[in-house]
Amino acid sequence: MNHLIYFYLNFYRETPKEKQTVILELIDKNIKMLQKYLDNSEYDDDNHGLIQARSSLNYVAAFPLAENKTQILEASLLRIEKNATNMFSQTDGLSVEQAIDYHYIGTSMFIDAKKQISRLDVDIPTPIYNTLNRAIEVGAYLLFDDGAVPAIGDTYYNNKWDVYLKRYYDLFDTSNVMFDEYLINGQSALDDLKILTDAGLIIAKKRNLKNNLSKVFFDVGKKRTVHGHFDNLNIILLLDGDKLLVDSGGPYVYSSPGRGYFWSLPAHNSLVINNQVDNTFDAVIDNSSETDTMLTAAGTQKTTDQIDHRRAFALLKSNTDILLVIDQVIDASGGNNTIKDFWHFPPETMINSIDDQRSILTLENKHKFLHFQYSLNPTSCDTIIGEFDNNNLPKLGWVTAAYYVATPAPVKVCTSEDKNYIKINVFSNELELNPQIEDFADHLIISIMGNVLKYDKSTNKITVI
Repeated sequence: MNHLIYFYLNFYRETPKEKQTVILELIDKNIKMLQKYLDNSEYDDDNHGLIQARSSLNYVAAFPLAENKTQILEASLLRIEKNATNMFSQTDGLSVEQAIDYHYIGTSMFIDAKKQISRLDVDIPTPIYNTLNRAIEVGAYLLFDDGAVPAIGDTYYNNKWDVYLKRYYDLFDTSNVMFDEYLINGQSALDDLKILTDAGLIIAKKRNLKNNLSKVFFDVGKKRTVHGHFDNLNIILLLDGDKLLVDSGGPYVYSSPGRGYFWSLPAHNSLVINNQVDNTFDAVIDNSSETDTMLTAAGTQKTTDQIDHRRAFALLKSNTDILLVIDQVIDASGGNNTIKDFWHFPPETMINSIDDQRSILTLENKHKFLHFQYSLNPTSCDTIIGEFDNNNLPKLGWVTAAYYVATPAPVKVCTSEDKNYIKINVFSNELELNPQIEDFADHLIISIMGNVLKYDKSTNKITVI
């Protein structure tokens, strides 16, 4: 419809009369089909339903004297109002598509819809204003300092959205106090610990004395849907201004198995238990808190009726940048489990193992970080870079920055087999860091850079002693 209307507005008068008739017949055929779509909720799957309504608004603008104008306009406005409520969380403001790219795409679509409606001299439905206000505000939280976003869900690696977000705010033309402050002060205008409850996304940040940002995205979300991935309890990390733990992104292709490799659990910084590469249960936020010492949160992902994966993290507020991640697997049946933890690093990262616990990570820019791991179970680790399947499709150890584009990126895979699994991973810019861990029946004590932390195994909670 949009192409037909464009042709009609720009070339209709120069078109031979016999072809003018064809154009009008095609437009009439399309608007009858769109009206069918608008009148039947079966054809409304939110973002595609919004596209249908916006195409119908273009028809109303191009044919203001059409007999069916009022009916089509009313149906279009009702659809857009419904989509404004359904496509974004009405409490958190985040897109329900489970993908960061689609949050900004959806925001753009409603900015355009608002502009279309205003040109028709019709009142703009209140839900559009409310949705855009929340979506633009939370859009600031999703950014790193360089304007890029974490590749959560169907989002391409290192995609930058900051310029677009500022443009959306200009076009929104409605004041938002928080976003105005963000435009002046950047990330410091945002909360250090942001909990998006509906989405299950936890965002924590801090700056060091060099003014470099550290930022954690912890995905404790619902099971995969729409443009989401099997990424529950995934952690993405910017540390001391550098992207250190990354997501593979996607889609690489839309067909299987190529797409499946990038949305599967091994493509994310999480655990794979007994080779189960998907999530069939929602994850649950267990706790979160901010103290003078740290920002912390925890969540649980049920993998079967019997097995739970618990993960807690603490981002320390010390000038030394430290992220602590604790994983625990609880099996009610007491069975033996094979557990693999995956850690994805940016392309060109060099991993130099010093001993069983310590590795030095050297990024492409030559910045170095420590990866310390402590396991209560026998563990063996391997590094995979750019692995293909038997059909020469990228399988593991890749990031994708665009459709059908894949760049090799190292992933560290550590395997354990035991009944009771607990593992601690620490990432820091202090290469000589040497955490001390004491294991007790119901808790762990972690001493790190003068801080003494307690991890309660039953509540999956990190506290300061």
